[in-house]
Parts: sequence; structure tokens; C-alpha cells
Amino acid sequence: MKTTCINIIIIICLLIISCGQEKERSINTNLQDVNEFKNDSKISIDSYNNVTVENLIVLCKVWGFLKYYHPDIANGKIDWDNELFRIMPRIINSTSKKERNKHLLSWVKKYDNIAITENAFYPNADSIKLYPGIAWIEDQNTLGKVSKVLIKIKNAKRDDNKWNYFTTDSPQSAVPKFKNENPYPNLSMPDIGYRLLALFRYWNIIEYYYPYKYLIHAEWNKILFEFIPLFIEANDNLSYKLSILKLITRINDTHARLYDPIIEDYKGKRIAPIEIGFVEGRAIIMSGFYKPYYKTDYPFRLGDQILKINNEPIESIVERKLQTIPASNYPAKLRLIARELFRTNNDKLIIDYERNGKLYIDTINTFSIQKSNIPNRFKQDIPYYQVLKNNVSYIYPASMRGGVIPDSINTNGIIIDLRCYPSMDNKGYWEFNQLYPVPMEFAKFTTGNATHPGLFTYLPTTKVGNYNPHYFKGKKVILVNEITISHSEFMAMKYRCAPNSIVMGSTTAGADGGIIKVDLPGGISTYITGAGVYYPDGTETQQIGIRPDIEVLPTIRGIREGRDELLEKAIEYLIKSNPS
Repeated sequence: MKTTCINIIIIICLLIISCGQEKERSINTNLQDVNEFKNDSKISIDSYNNVTVENLIVLCKVWGFLKYYHPDIANGKIDWDNELFRIMPRIINSTSKKERNKHLLSWVKKYDNIAITENAFYPNADSIKLYPGIAWIEDQNTLGKVSKVLIKIKNAKRDDNKWNYFTTDSPQSAVPKFKNENPYPNLSMPDIGYRLLALFRYWNIIEYYYPYKYLIHAEWNKILFEFIPLFIEANDNLSYKLSILKLITRINDTHARLYDPIIEDYKGKRIAPIEIGFVEGRAIIMSGFYKPYYKTDYPFRLGDQILKINNEPIESIVERKLQTIPASNYPAKLRLIARELFRTNNDKLIIDYERNGKLYIDTINTFSIQKSNIPNRFKQDIPYYQVLKNNVSYIYPASMRGGVIPDSINTNGIIIDLRCYPSMDNKGYWEFNQLYPVPMEFAKFTTGNATHPGLFTYLPTTKVGNYNPHYFKGKKVILVNEITISHSEFMAMKYRCAPNSIVMGSTTAGADGGIIKVDLPGGISTYITGAGVYYPDGTETQQIGIRPDIEVLPTIRGIREGRDELLEKAIEYLIKSNPS
């Protein structure tokens, strides 16, 4: 009898160990073959309908939620891309919600190994900018029994001393880094599974780690219904990359850009080396010709209005290009579109244009972009600091010449020209302390949260300046326009809080907060704004930009006359403020 009891106890122990090992295996088998989907996701879709798309939408959201909320997955213990490829065929082939949820439940139960749960604890409501958008996990009508498992995972205890494996290892940083996302650079043309992985990865990064998700004009959930078919049908490299470009355009972020040789070739390998800008809502010849083609016989004069290119009206070109020009606001989009108007793969362009009420048509030559010395509008070869007429100081922080700002300025006023991207090689503009009498609040940031992905909270307000009774008390004018972006917008916020400072010009690019890279299958890199930036009262700059106190827009007449009307207005303002 005693021997029998001992044997029973041994059997029970072995069963317990076996169960524990089985549960452990259910987590770790995902790492058994890292090369299982190395070059092929093994996903195929011969045909699809709205049910297929709805199923993939649910899969995208559940996969992303688990990626960031499940402790083991969030800590990088599971190859989560491979796990997507394992479950995806069953979801694609599900013909009903019931069947789909049956497969999802079987899948998520493998990760129902939550040892410790706790109720979500959020910081003081006054410090919260954005709550996680995860109420959908409680929708039992859509998810069935899957909902209960997801709620349990939501309440899992996550290590608040580590950032998610897929974001960053620095919880003190306001800007995450998606450092462990495999770009699969060897995939020259990602198959359907990898293309959907690209969409799912990007969608969930925006969902959980984009500080301005709430500003996206289209409801982010609806994006999936629109883009899943695009990514399924993108069966060549150009279509795939254009789908990505259209996707990143939808977050309305000037930082969101895509550099790719195929996209660049699609836009055009050649260009008519002439600068165009939108003035008074029209496409206008803005400046001379890029070297080495400045001697080429072009028919244009400054201020000419471009009406058509290859018989397509400018309005039609703008409407078409808006779908693939990522930017935060319309002025920023027009600036980027203007750079592409004369870009082409043709040797010549037919241009309809207007000058002083007369219409002209000419055929012009184009040249290789690689050989064209296209000027950088974000920096110029002009002095960093100079004194203009009427004893007005002028500072251009993007100067290619360098130099210094005097320790003490005694002029009739200061103009800081932020129609550029300041260079940190130019010393003195960053901590321009002689502008401030005391430390002054000028901005605050939001940061994401690894313990509660999707939560964004305010960091302490940022200050600039020191106690300085000898600060510059005169008037300051900060010049901005659509070229003013990111770092230069941040500097405008800094300078604006100084006494007797005003912002003059037009709406800026509306993208402030540093940039972070997002890698996608096929060796593709794109970028987004990484941290929320606000005025001390919580007012946004993203999409809105730095709004001028005095709006000054260029005019076609001013362009024709070769004048910098904004600089003229700034000097005039300072002269009137100092009549002596």
C-alpha cells in the first residue's frame, strides 16, 4: 500500500512537471526554427472578400495588442513575426466570425500564462495627454471568448523598469526607438504575408507609440479596411512601396518620409533645374536655375505662373500628388509638391505658363537629378550674424559660414531668421540667454509608456534662460514660413517666450518632436515624429505649426522684383518700434 501511494505521488508529480513543460513549450516553440519563414511567409490569398478583410483587421489588432501587452512577448522571448505567419492562414481561410474567433481563442490561449495580474494604475489625470485606445478588447460581440483572455493579458504585471523589447531600453527617453524590428533586407519583393506584416507593424506602432495619433484626420481603425486590400494586391515592388507611401501620408506628419530608390525613380530621374514655389495659391517661378545649368536657355522669368505640365493642369497635378506627399499641413504639402513639379523621366517637358496676362507654351530640357546641383533651401551661404541697415541685428542659424553671436547686442532690434534648419555647428543660438531676464517656460513634452502602451503623459515643463538683469530689452522678430520645421519650430517656441518677441511670417511645417525610424520588410525605412511637443498651456504645434503674430506672405509682384518681403517687413517693424 505504501509503495502504491509513493508511485501515485510520483505519477502526479510527473504529470505536473509534464504540464508545466507543455505550457513552457507552448511559449518557447516559437524559437525552434528562426529560419522557418526566412524567405517565404507561406501565406497565399487567391481571392478575398469583406469577411477576409474583417478577419485580418481583427488579427492585426489582436497581434499588435499581444506584442506590446503580453509580458513574455513584450520582453522579446518570442519571434512575434513568425507567430503571425503561423496563425494568419487559419484567419484568412475563416468564413465566419465564429470560425475566426475559434482559431483566435486557440491561439491566444497559448499565451494565457499570466502569473500575476493587477488593475491598471494610471498617474494623475492632469499629467495624462492620451489614454490607451484598447476598449475594443472588451467587445465580446466581435471577439467572443477571446475578449476574456485579452483582458487578463491587459491586467498582467509588466516590468516597469524595462521598455518593451520592440521599442527601447531607455525609459527616461521621451522618444522611443524601434530597434528590434527586423527589416528583412534580403527580401527583394516581400510576399503577401510580409506585406501584411509591414502594414500590421506600422499600424500598431502608430496605435501605441505615436504621440499624435489623435490628430490623424481619418479614424485610424478605418485605415485597415482601406489598406489591407492595397497591400494584398501590391504584387510588384513599386505597388508595394507606393502602398507604404500612401499609408504614411495618412498620419499627416512632415517627418513621415520614405527614401527608396524605386520610389525615387518613379518620381523621376530627371528635372528641369528651376525652383518653383506656391505664392498666392499659384505655382510660380521663384529663383534662377541650378548649377551647372544656369546658362541653359530657359524661357522663364521670375514670377511666371506655371499653368500646365505636359498638358496636365497644375490643380490636377496637386490633387494627384497629395495622396503620396506626407506632410502635417497644406502649406507644407505644397512646398514638397513644388519640388516635384518639374521632376520627370522624360527628356523634355511641355510647359504652359502665364506672364503679365499673356499665355505661352514652351518645351524645355530636363537633366539628370544626380548631376543637378539642387540648392538646399534649409541653409544658405550667408553670414551667421550681421548688422543690417538702421542698426538691426540679423541672425541666420543655418549659415554655412559659421561665426559667433556677440555676447552683448546693442542694436535697435534683433531679427532671427528661422526660414531654415539651424545647424548645431553654429554656436550661441541654442542657449541664446541674453534674450531672457529669468528662466522662462516655453514647452513641454509627452512620452509613451511601456507598462501601459498607448498611454502618453506630460514630462515637466522645459525652461530656457537664466537670471540676467542685463538681458536684451529691445524688440525681437522671429521669421518663419513653410520651410520652418522641427528643430527650427522648437527654436521659434524658445525665442517667442522672450520679452518683446513676435513671430512674423506664415504657417510652419507643423512637425516638432524629433524623428524615429520605422523599419519595414524589404529593407524599407520610414520615419515618424517621436515625441509630443506642446506650449506650456498644452497647445499643439503638430499640424498647426508656429502661428505668426503678424502674418506676412510673399506676393507674385515681390517675387518678380526679387525682393524678400518678409525681411523687409521685419526691418520696417523694428524701425517703427525704434524711431530714433
